[in-house]
Amino acid sequence: MILPPYRIFNRAERTDFLGAINFWNFLVLDVLQNFLEGFIGIEANSPVRIEATAPDGTQLKHPEEAVDGTPPSEIVYLTGAPAGDYEVEVEGTGTGDYTLNIKGSVKEGGQIDEEVTGSITENETQTLTATVPDDPSEEGTVLDGDGSSGGLPTEPGEPSFRDVLGVIRAYNTGGQYNGVEVSFRDVLQVISAYNAED
Repeated sequence: MILPPYRIFNRAERTDFLGAINFWNFLVLDVLQNFLEGFIGIEANSPVRIEATAPDGTQLKHPEEAVDGTPPSEIVYLTGAPAGDYEVEVEGTGTGDYTLNIKGSVKEGGQIDEEVTGSITENETQTLTATVPDDPSEEGTVLDGDGSSGGLPTEPGEPSFRDVLGVIRAYNTGGQYNGVEVSFRDVLQVISAYNAED
């Protein structure tokens, strides 16, 4: 059935439409990239919620409703996505294994199509860096933390404001940040590194 462009979808039709997008996501990604001049989407598999920040500081958006049963807190996306490093914060809502699917393409640039798996505990926060290259011949990558081997960002100028908040939250809840049990001393070191000038 072909629908005129001005017709409003009812809930059942919209669910079918969203399911079709999910089923055809490899094709839709190309269409979105060409139409929107760049797109990145990240979908998580419980027990986590995710937040992500683009290289230019733009916060990726959550959909307003669940998509194919995936809650909005487990999906983020950005249209007009630039090439560069995306900071992805994964927070445990329970204990167990999780999977992140990261797909994106930038106008006249590279692509990312990565699946990342990990384990997390409730209230633990982990940070990943997803890189979408600006060279069309390169593929994107995903690394732990700021691209290093993990741990706490304690070098001057290394931690972001999100890192500071994540470390404080991990300390207050007795959780972990980037796989590290956070002590009060760790909190002070990260805040000091955040406030230090390069």
